Amino acid sequence: YHAFQFLHTLVNYFVTIPRMSVAGIGNEIIVAVFATNIACYILSSIFHFMTCRLNPGFLKKMPTYRLSDLMERVQCVAICPDCECIMTARTKHCGICERCVERYDHHCPWINNCVGIGNHNYFLGLIFSLFIHFFIGFSLSAIGVHTFISYPGESDTSDLGITIDVMSLLPENLTQILGILICMAFAVFQLFGFVLTVILVYIHLGNFWAGETTNERLGGREPT
Repeated sequence: YHAFQFLHTLVNYFVTIPRMSVAGIGNEIIVAVFATNIACYILSSIFHFMTCRLNPGFLKKMPTYRLSDLMERVQCVAICPDCECIMTARTKHCGICERCVERYDHHCPWINNCVGIGNHNYFLGLIFSLFIHFFIGFSLSAIGVHTFISYPGESDTSDLGITIDVMSLLPENLTQILGILICMAFAVFQLFGFVLTVILVYIHLGNFWAGETTNERLGGREPT
């Protein structure tokens, strides 16, 4: 993902942006949009790293008690027989991580980690930054397709600080065809990511409004 998005950033800088000004888009808008896209990419990378690496809220095994001793002191429904720990009301045992997670939301395969009390805020930052990043990325790719179709041989880099228009080095016919194919390929990827993040943002905004986690709201567990 990160390599692909970095490549897309280079394509935007050297391929798409040099043709945006000829489509009537102001240079200030181009710079602002591109800078916002870069900022969201950096933020999403940071949030992704933090969500992957942080402890989501794994409960620790009670070292001073045997399971039989815990069962005598605590109600059986509050003890995880696998982790041999006391579970709180919002704890769930993750079958993938094989650990109990405090305020369990869900297990996310994209970060190879659970989302719980320890990294939930970073996960929200991840999906919201990706939402903006994918939206801008798709818009830039779509504009790129439009400009290569409508203005195949034109570009303007004079006021953007870009010294090289890579596509202008190729023959005009090849420039148009290759430019359209490149921008369409990235547009499809960015659209897929945007739709996915729209679904995630919708779910987690609903969770926030209800004061519940994904596990509690969609998994049938009652919050306390």
